[in-house]
Formats: sequence, C-alpha cells, structure tokens
Amino acid sequence: MQTGKIFFAMILALVSFGCQTGSAPELSEEAPSQTPNSEQSNPFRDAVNKAIEAANLTQTAKTSDEWNTVANAWQQAIGLMQSVPSSSPNYETAQAKVIEYQKNLEYASQNVQAIAQQGLSDCETAMQAAASVSAMEDQVEDTDPAIRSCKSMDELSAASEKFPAAFDGVDPKTFVSNRCRGDESLKTTSICQTLLAAMTTTVHYLAARPGSPAPDDPVPVADQETIEALIAAAQAQDQMKVEVILASPGVALIPGGAIVDVVGRSGELVQVKLRSFDVQGNDLSGEVRWTGSRFVQSQKF
Repeated sequence: MQTGKIFFAMILALVSFGCQTGSAPELSEEAPSQTPNSEQSNPFRDAVNKAIEAANLTQTAKTSDEWNTVANAWQQAIGLMQSVPSSSPNYETAQAKVIEYQKNLEYASQNVQAIAQQGLSDCETAMQAAASVSAMEDQVEDTDPAIRSCKSMDELSAASEKFPAAFDGVDPKTFVSNRCRGDESLKTTSICQTLLAAMTTTVHYLAARPGSPAPDDPVPVADQETIEALIAAAQAQDQMKVEVILASPGVALIPGGAIVDVVGRSGELVQVKLRSFDVQGNDLSGEVRWTGSRFVQSQKF
C-alpha cells in the first residue's frame, strides 16, 4: 500500500469534513451512396447497416445470449447481401461481403460454443469477464453485465465466489446495491428490482470516497485521540504529519466496502465495531475503533 496514495485519498476526504461536498473482427463499412430511390427497398444498404450493428454488438458481447444476438445479426446481414440483385451496381461487392460476413458469423458462433464447453452459466461467464480485467483498467461498470445476467443475488454471490477478483474483496451485496441505485439502466434487472424493493435494513460500511467502495482506498481506524489528530493534520494539509500518524502502530487501515456496526458518535467521529480484516490480513472482527464520520456510509437493504 503506497503511503502517498493513501495520503491523497485522506486529504481529499478529510478536508471536506467542514464543507461536506481471440480478437474480435473489425468492420469498416461505408454507407452506400444515396440515390433518388434511396427510400425504396435497398438490401445492400440494409445489409451494411445490419453489419455495423453486429460489429458494435461484438465489442461488448460476453455471455452466450449476447454472442447469439451477434450471430443472428451477422446472419441477417448475410441474408440481405445475398438478396442484392445481379442487376445492382453493388452486386459484386455484395458477394464479397457475404464471404466476409460468414467469417464473422463463424467467430460469433465459436464464442457461443466456447462458453457452452466451459459449462458456465451466463451469470458466471459475465463474472469471469469482470474478474479478468486488470487492476489498472477496472471500472465499477465491469460487473454490470453480471448484474444483468444473474437472475438473483444468490446466483450472483455464488458466481463471485467462483471468480472473487470481480469484486476485489468488496462485499458483493453492498457493491451491487450501489450500482442499482446509481445506474438507471440497471434498475429494471431482476436483481436490482429485488434489492431496491427490500431496502428496509440499514447497513453501514467504510468508504474513503462516496459511491461504489474500492478496497484499495482503505479507511483509517484508531482510538479517538489519534483520529482527531489525523483529521486536524489533513485539514491543515500537513502531509508529513498525516503520513506519520498513518504509520503509527495504533492505526489500522480497513479495505473500502468493509461492513461495520456503528456504536457511538462524537462530533466528526464515529465509533464502529469492526467485522473484517485490515489490509495487512489481521482479523479485527469484534474490535471497536474510531474513524471519521465522512468515511462511514449507510445503505438500506
């Protein structure tokens, strides 16, 4: 864990206490030139449009259902190209495109078969894809296909246990609930509908920044006096003092997303009962520590 990274995460959060503020096929198509009869049936133009749609779908396809949709789009594009009449000036181009689109159809079909051979459900396939994203490139949206593909929170949780890197140690239910609340396009999924309808229990968790918590943005916990000193140093933008306090034996860093029980409050501080390990792997379950109120987020389940 880099002290500099921790410091900047701290400074951004703590200073706000007082203000609260296989490679896929590529497709390059040019739309056919418009003629006075362009509004009439034009299978070549329709085929090109369908091929562009198929190529776009290819870029995001992960599950067998999504690859089937890609394959169907290529099949439709092929059918349209095959219907271009021999009298058309685009006829020879259309015949060449049929061969090209066949290769793309085969690519999509191979992906459908590969997923089936792995014996993974669409939910697990989407989770596997999210887990394969490198730590330098991951985004909170990486698990959205899994949220859409999994039929229930239980299925999603089971898939995340199979591919734990997908959530990087963050509690799946906390993470998914935040995604459900923050992304309108996910609210129609079965998982989000169930979670949003059942948000009657308040759960508290630690997060250095608002929104979806990231485990590599840890939250400091310590005794009350130490946390007060840390807040004062951060507000004064005293980087050296912040680093000294963070490195002191009495301070533990808890991964973002860790669930806690709130047992007390004092001004800008919150006393929490821990349920998890710190970033060093020490089990702090049951221990009571203090942290900044800015770091304690609440979520209804």
